[in-house]
Amino acid sequence: MQGVRSTAANCIARDIDLAEGDEIAADFKGSPAINAALVSAAQKVEHYEIASYGCLHEWAGLLGNGQAAGLLEEILGEEKAANETLSDLARSTCNQQALASNEEDDRSQATLREKTPTPVLGVGLPIRIAQANLCRTASSQ
Repeated sequence: MQGVRSTAANCIARDIDLAEGDEIAADFKGSPAINAALVSAAQKVEHYEIASYGCLHEWAGLLGNGQAAGLLEEILGEEKAANETLSDLARSTCNQQALASNEEDDRSQATLREKTPTPVLGVGLPIRIAQANLCRTASSQ
């Protein structure tokens, strides 16, 4: 656009989403569910960008700036395509891998619970075993 100077701005929402992606990567490191988790984080970024470019496109149209509206519409299409690609990836492989991993973890947890002696509450060490079992059960739900 002629006569308009653009400046870079730090996007707090996108920074938060990217930081969440880093946290997810750390939480799911070594797990088959990591890909599904990362696709989810990436889609949050895409959704934010779709909302942003969608608003800017509408405003450019309202202001009668067809050149900017056209460019923003093109960018918006690219962001929607990226989101659709991520959705396809999640549906075709990542979500199924995460589900299979979760079912395997559930079977492992059930086997572990069968082998763990029933704790007697009110006696030191068995209380710690009971607490560990409760934490494991709560985290698997």
